[in-house]
Amino acid sequence: MIAVSWLTHTLNRRAAAGVAVLAFAMALTACGSSRTPASSSSSGGVVTTIAGGDTCQGRAGQNEAAPDFYRQQYADGLANPLEERLETYGSAASSGDPHRIGDAAAALDTDIRADARLVNVPRLYGCYDQIVLTRLQNATEAFATTLDALSCAAANMCNRKQTEVPSLVAQAAPQERTYVEALDAYAAQFGGEQLPVPRASAGPRAWRV
Repeated sequence: MIAVSWLTHTLNRRAAAGVAVLAFAMALTACGSSRTPASSSSSGGVVTTIAGGDTCQGRAGQNEAAPDFYRQQYADGLANPLEERLETYGSAASSGDPHRIGDAAAALDTDIRADARLVNVPRLYGCYDQIVLTRLQNATEAFATTLDALSCAAANMCNRKQTEVPSLVAQAAPQERTYVEALDAYAAQFGGEQLPVPRASAGPRAWRV
């Protein structure tokens, strides 16, 4: 039964991530014929086509649209929704409720992994310094991996236990800050919206099990 539960959890997570990227791509499909974003993505060095075939590899500064266009795309398609999701996770992490934390962590994990692919799509937000992009993708992977472990631990799945939730929340805190700092550094290249960097935890809290 544990193996079946873990498999179901894993498949649901992968399906959710795929739907998130696919839904964004479908929303942009109509734009491709008018020289506004169609898209593709890259993760872990493997290029995955969404709609169109370009990634930002070797294309720093070769942008077709004005910065204002990319700023608006970024605010509407990434920054504003992500800020809400980060606030939801932060509220959950402060609650001491493992189930609430697990749900918020799973949702945020899915979102930031999808976003890490989308920032590598030239027509969405443009292409800039590859080092900055790589730093963002690495920060995403580190934070997302801990979020995944959190969602598993909260549900007593994937060889994780609910008693691990407090330590995983503590582990995720500096990773979240590093992630947001990397994202803001990426957005600063085209004047994109800056997200607030989470403050350090005030200290231990009571946990409900």
